[in-house]
Amino acid sequence: MDAVKRARFAAAGAALLLLAVGFGLGLVVARAIVLRRLSTLSDGPPGTAELKTLMFVAEAELDLDDDQRAKAKLILDKYQPRFVAIRRRNFPEIDALRMERYAELRTLMKPEQTAKFDALVAHYEGQLRKSVGLAADASP
Repeated sequence: MDAVKRARFAAAGAALLLLAVGFGLGLVVARAIVLRRLSTLSDGPPGTAELKTLMFVAEAELDLDDDQRAKAKLILDKYQPRFVAIRRRNFPEIDALRMERYAELRTLMKPEQTAKFDALVAHYEGQLRKSVGLAADASP
């Protein structure tokens, strides 16, 4: 009887271990999928990222059909030039505020993080400038 109990405990332990490994693997895969999807939302200029995010949320939360999705995209695209014009008009003031924020964030970075942070900021700023019709490396 003792051997039977040990075999049952071993089988239960193996089943629990398998369940835990499956759960952990599921979390890792789900996280990777979510991160990949989120990273595609931030591809391109900020205005484009905003549109992608709006569509992503609408599709996820509202279960839009193909017709609704197409019409929503047309509406979002219709307003985009006006948003770009407002961003461009307010760019100098917002740019100064962003630079101040980056400088303060940079003080939190470890020496090995600053180069990567600066590269990320430069990339983002280049995309932002392009989205409002400015040269990527020019001052506002």
